[in-house]
Amino acid sequence: MAPPGRLHNKILEMIAVIGLDESTTLLPTDPELLSEQLSGLNNVALAPQILAAVSGNIAIFPAMSQRPDPTYPPILRRTVSTSESFNQKRSQSVVLPKRKNTRMNGVMVGDVDGIAVLRRTITRRYSCRQVDFVKDSEAETVVKPLELPLNIETLMSLTTLCFPDECFVSVSNCTDTLRYLVLTDIVGTRTYAVSLCCYIRRHIYRDSNGFWRCGESLSSPNTGSRFDDKQIVFVPQCYVFISRSPYFTVMKDCLSRLVQKLKGSHDEWQQLLKEFALQLSMTPIPPPGCVYTQFQLYDVVMTIPAPCGQGRLPVDFNLGIVFQCLDSQTVLLIMTAIMTQQRLLFLSSSYVVLTLVIESFVHFLFPFHWNLTCVPLLPLSLLELVEAPGTFIMGCHIRHRHLVEDIEGLVTINLDNGTAIPCATIDLPLLPVNAVKIFKASIRRTIFPVETWRLEKLSTFGYEETRLAELKERNKLNAELSSIFLEFMVNLFRNLLMHISPEKRFFHREQFLEAVGDYDRPFYELFFTTDLFAAFLKERLDKKQDLWTERILRNKPLSRNSIVGTTTCSYERPWVRTGLCRNAFSLGNLMSDALDINVSGADAETVVTFKLPNFLYGLSHLYLDNCYQEVSLAVSGCDPLSDRHSTYLYLRGMFSAARNKKLSALEDFCSLATVSHKLFPIEFVLDILSSMSEKERQEFESSELYYKSAILREVQAINSTRSLHDDKPIVMELNKIPEKDIDLQWFVELLEMLQICSDAGTAERLFHSLTLGRADVVDPLTFEEFYKCWKDNEVQVHQTIQHLDPLDCVLKTSKLIKCCFGTGHILLTQNRLLYMEEGFIKIRPIVDFVDVKSIEKVQQRTFFREQWGIKIQRLDKREKSFQVSFREETHKWYLLIHEMWSGKILSEETKDPSVLHLAMQNVLIVDAYLHSGEAEISSHYRESIEMSPSLCYYMSKKTSKIKETNELLIKRLDPNAFESKRFAVESVLYTDGYRMKNPDRTDNIGSRIWCGMTNGKVRVFDMEAPFQEYHLFLARNKVKCMLLCPENEVWASSFDLTICIIENLPLVACNRIIQCHSEQIMDMVLSNDSRFVYAAAMNGKVMVWNVETKQKLNELDVIGDGNLRQILCHKDALWCCTHDKLLSVSFDGKVLGKMSFSDQCSSLSHLECFAITSQNEIWICFGGKSHVWICDLESLQRKTNFEVQGGGIGVIVCVQNKVWIGTKDGMLLLIDQESYATDVELIAHSDAICSAFVVDAVQQRVVTGSGCRDGKVAVWQWPLSGKK
Repeated sequence: MAPPGRLHNKILEMIAVIGLDESTTLLPTDPELLSEQLSGLNNVALAPQILAAVSGNIAIFPAMSQRPDPTYPPILRRTVSTSESFNQKRSQSVVLPKRKNTRMNGVMVGDVDGIAVLRRTITRRYSCRQVDFVKDSEAETVVKPLELPLNIETLMSLTTLCFPDECFVSVSNCTDTLRYLVLTDIVGTRTYAVSLCCYIRRHIYRDSNGFWRCGESLSSPNTGSRFDDKQIVFVPQCYVFISRSPYFTVMKDCLSRLVQKLKGSHDEWQQLLKEFALQLSMTPIPPPGCVYTQFQLYDVVMTIPAPCGQGRLPVDFNLGIVFQCLDSQTVLLIMTAIMTQQRLLFLSSSYVVLTLVIESFVHFLFPFHWNLTCVPLLPLSLLELVEAPGTFIMGCHIRHRHLVEDIEGLVTINLDNGTAIPCATIDLPLLPVNAVKIFKASIRRTIFPVETWRLEKLSTFGYEETRLAELKERNKLNAELSSIFLEFMVNLFRNLLMHISPEKRFFHREQFLEAVGDYDRPFYELFFTTDLFAAFLKERLDKKQDLWTERILRNKPLSRNSIVGTTTCSYERPWVRTGLCRNAFSLGNLMSDALDINVSGADAETVVTFKLPNFLYGLSHLYLDNCYQEVSLAVSGCDPLSDRHSTYLYLRGMFSAARNKKLSALEDFCSLATVSHKLFPIEFVLDILSSMSEKERQEFESSELYYKSAILREVQAINSTRSLHDDKPIVMELNKIPEKDIDLQWFVELLEMLQICSDAGTAERLFHSLTLGRADVVDPLTFEEFYKCWKDNEVQVHQTIQHLDPLDCVLKTSKLIKCCFGTGHILLTQNRLLYMEEGFIKIRPIVDFVDVKSIEKVQQRTFFREQWGIKIQRLDKREKSFQVSFREETHKWYLLIHEMWSGKILSEETKDPSVLHLAMQNVLIVDAYLHSGEAEISSHYRESIEMSPSLCYYMSKKTSKIKETNELLIKRLDPNAFESKRFAVESVLYTDGYRMKNPDRTDNIGSRIWCGMTNGKVRVFDMEAPFQEYHLFLARNKVKCMLLCPENEVWASSFDLTICIIENLPLVACNRIIQCHSEQIMDMVLSNDSRFVYAAAMNGKVMVWNVETKQKLNELDVIGDGNLRQILCHKDALWCCTHDKLLSVSFDGKVLGKMSFSDQCSSLSHLECFAITSQNEIWICFGGKSHVWICDLESLQRKTNFEVQGGGIGVIVCVQNKVWIGTKDGMLLLIDQESYATDVELIAHSDAICSAFVVDAVQQRVVTGSGCRDGKVAVWQWPLSGKK
């Protein structure tokens, strides 16, 4: 973190000057030349030296007698105590050696008094302690602790990188040259630099020791007339702009203007350098968005564009240079080599092209991050690094091709002729074919207006319109290319998220590979072994949300059997049978969808610039205050909901932190989280919190900000969770079955990781069956045999997939049998029995399970003997029954067919598709259990037949016999399907669908049911495609209430004190977070005009939010003693319910009426909920006992009361002339508002009804959610057929 007075997001880390000047000795790099009396320095390679190093905090000029420069920066220097510093970590000491001839790193540096040699203590971030130094006339000058952004190794490497072709003086003036550099330190931290090398006219002479030295600069031709022509040369100096972000174009522009200024007044170069470094170290980089920062450097206006997306490094050079040098097929080959971590060497005749092309490929790699060796510009002196083992990306001049072309294990890319040639020993796999087709089609539609020759020219000024037009075109192309490559990565790994378990830190590698085609599998097998994938997988297991996950969520699957990101489908759950559906995931199915590339960059027409105030070196200590004031004006002058407002809040928070106003910075960052949580700088906020002194911490914890800032507590929780996950290893596959006994907890985890099942009840039944109820552990041999049988069945059924209907999922294939159809095989699917004739690819249906009346075992007489068979009786008496004998497997097949039939019927009757899936799961488990029981090593050997019926859960399950329940029930959904632990549905919501048209196609977004769970997740089901489910991770506590607001926004409140705002169309998780409540939010309602949201907290406070601006308008202290449970907006009043009273409150907080139930609560328990009917009555329900009080709305007097059946009331809603009451024993009662008679009693759930939502008052549809023992959602409709 940056120290006080310095920006965290500054554009410049430091500027260095490398080369030769009057303070240096001109020493050849070749030691053999030292003893010779050189007559001149023509064509002699010299050793460049560090002439200056200037950051925002310190300036070091080795030629100065005092180091560092005591006049820099030009502010009142004061001691910053340890408690005031942002970072308490230890810093580095810097030792400046005395002036003497010495050899460093094999190079004579001679009189280099001032080259910093760092004694590294520990790796650290920046220190902002007092810069202080002591002198010793004899010893070295010690600066401690010194803040330099780069360590000494990286700093010293500049002397080589700035002069890749050696450093020479010239007798004639040379053209200024540019180099783009990427610097990596020992811990992998990357910094970026632009080096501009210019030549200064000087005279040279010999000193008393016979060494050549530089004299003063000769700024004009006449000043050198007194010297011999042989003594006048042009000496190189490189000015190196170093930044943490790859703004190569901005750095080039700034350096170009600086050098122009220096050439006019070179005698003042040190002062100009200090002014330059100080200004740019106070110039902020904007966050991702539509705001660019703009500042004036001397007389030129510079613009810093915003990054193109969250999590991506900014790119301000033209990415089209890649396709200027290479065709799309070669680009894909290079991407394959990078993703499989080969050793890549780029060759070019231009050093600039080398760096930009390599950085482009690193950018295209997103969401993967290249953290391995990357040296885009490899000088001749370091060319031997190409022979080093390990993975790397390097670049060198094409003139060195003959030195590297025979090195084994390289992929050599020649950018001059556009070829990429892998070494003969490298076997690169082919990329998945469909992803490649989509990529090539997108590239063909893209235009690349790149002129390579411009890259090596210095920037010119005076053509502002031209430069802005170029910036616009460049950003447009970059955004399009970034989107194409992001879509390419999405298509490559679209199906990955369904095979990971974040809670178990597990990725089922084998199952993913089985789901892809044989042609594509070699690429994935190799890629899964790389460090790139390991880091990417860790981010997915940590549930990271970035552009990749957003793109997956936005792309709606075209097939109901396809899975997109966090979207899961019904028929292809991994623990049922991956790949058994013929219409499984295929990139070909997504071809038309993927071609609609959505450019992710900011629209050039909407971009605005934030102009920083003018910088004055003498008043630099006031500059940050001026910036803060300017951005504060911008915050107050823009729409609070706009992206600009988010950017301005971010910048103001950064300026506050730089001014050491920590509370002000935290306040801005908390406000930022409410409007754009994606920009919230988590790591930076953690640094601020950890750097607070005890006094600052006490002040912070006693402030109102701490009282209301749930986001700060969430950040701390995230940090602790991350540390916990860092310690937990990631499992990618189970190569070995455990060698120790397996207890129940471990057994359940193994079944979930192997994706056999994740239902806790099923796992416990299987555990009991494997141990025969006699042991507390399963021995490893038994488990190994069970898993082997499970996999054997999977292999067997794969042989029949290609011949099936897309909706059929094969669970079991019989051995060769004889039946009335002939000799063949019986196939068991989730919907029916099929017959496949031996030797022919022909499938014949036997019977659908919905048409089956009964299944029983019967004795069959054959010509040779009697044997057991299975008789299937159809409902249609005109149809003959089907009989078949499976010989010794008849009992097994009877259990499998009966369980599947029972599950199918129960699923149809209860309209719950999750029942069908659990039945499929049970069938697979029973088959593996019985098969493994035939092995003598199994603990259930010879006893599996007796224990197997306990695994057939649905054979003994009975459906509801109440006719009205089945007639009113439209659909049942299970948001807890296949979860190891079930959670209650605390809130439910229904949103309408829509039709979106564009020039290419029409997409239908179906109506959705939203389920807020007690574990903080929101599950969203598409009603038109009920097998499509979205998982949104919103909170760390239960989602208590959800509300549909205008503009298709869903507000979801959680017990973690936050309100998350989700875009419904299209579905975008957690677009904004509102957090001002200090206690749990119990309920939310929308005002009658839909302009305001009233959010009620448990402590009795109701906050009023503006729906459009997301700003808090008021805070009503409705009930001082708290325990607020429910609120309801009716006409001109807000009705509030507590545990013992009901109040009518005006919208400004004034109590209009009050009903107290203190006496009744002692006998009837507390108030649970209430509703206001169309009869102007208030129905008040008590939670502990099923009592309902009906009171007049005007007089608040009780009219009547009655008791309903059930163990307490959970929810109540009104739909036209009916009141729907959900009880705590799962009953749903429909009561007439006039007669108070119960018209219908429904067995809705097997646990308490926790939530209800009125979908359509006209059609009288209601959605209900239940407690954790049931954990399901049901959709109901009144009236019954024939009733009104």
